[in-house]
Amino acid sequence: MNLAYFLVDLKAWESCKTEVYYPDNYQSEGFIHLCYHHQISWVANTFCKEMASLLAIEINLDSLESFVREDAFPGQGMFPHLYCGLPVKNVGKVHKAVKDSNGLWCIKTL
Repeated sequence: MNLAYFLVDLKAWESCKTEVYYPDNYQSEGFIHLCYHHQISWVANTFCKEMASLLAIEINLDSLESFVREDAFPGQGMFPHLYCGLPVKNVGKVHKAVKDSNGLWCIKTL
């Protein structure tokens, strides 16, 4: 199984009442930012540090392959981007992040 992760605020994810999830920035960006397992901590602590709550949504990319493209982020490697809405049926485990004593996000269940 080819997995990637979508990092999202808990309240934003809980507000999804449809079969396909679109983050607020989808209209302006045209894709959904994802990351691979080894990139989660860096992404969480670089782009999500101000969030009050954070989830790492596990996504099975196998049936979404034609909508996924990898793009380089300078100095950090290749990151997957999803060029469609996120079908909720493709979501696997949902991992809750917690902040450690230094205020850094940790996702211990991965």
